[in-house]
Amino acid sequence: MATLTDLDGIGRVTGTPEPVLCHNTLGPASTRLAADGHLVVVGWEHAGGQPPSWELANALLDWAVVPGGSVNVAGARALLDGYRATAGTLPPLDLTAFRGAVTSLANYVFGQVDAALEATDDEERRYADRSVAHLLTHLPTRAVLEQLLDAATGAVRR
Repeated sequence: MATLTDLDGIGRVTGTPEPVLCHNTLGPASTRLAADGHLVVVGWEHAGGQPPSWELANALLDWAVVPGGSVNVAGARALLDGYRATAGTLPPLDLTAFRGAVTSLANYVFGQVDAALEATDDEERRYADRSVAHLLTHLPTRAVLEQLLDAATGAVRR
C-alpha cells in the first residue's frame, strides 16, 4: 500500500532523540476529567522510553486528526498550548517527530493483517476483513502529518 511505504520513510535517515519516560499512548482513551476539573492520565501499561517529540507528535495525531484525515487546528493548538503551559517549552517538532507514531501504526497494521490471515471461521474472517479494510482506508497520509505539523508550527509562533 502506497501510504504505508510513504510513511515508512519518515525519519528513517535521522538519529533518534534521547528518550525519557513517556506514557506512549496518550490519546483520548487514556485521559479522564477529575472531579476538580484537572486532566488525569490513566492506562500506564505501555509506559517506557521515548523521545518527548515523538510522544507529542503521536498525541497530536491521536487528538487532532479527525476521521477522514482532516486536521483539527484548534485542537492541535490547544494541546500544544497546554503542553507548553505545563512543561514550559515544546520539544522540537518536525516531520521526523512522527517516526514513533508511524512505526507503531505499521506494527498495528501488521498485527491486524496477521490476525485476519489466521482467522479460522467464516464470521471471524468477515469481521477481520472489514476491520483491516477500514484500517487501511483510514491511515494518515504524509500530507495529513504535514498539515498537523503546520498547525503545530502556527501554535509555536503564537
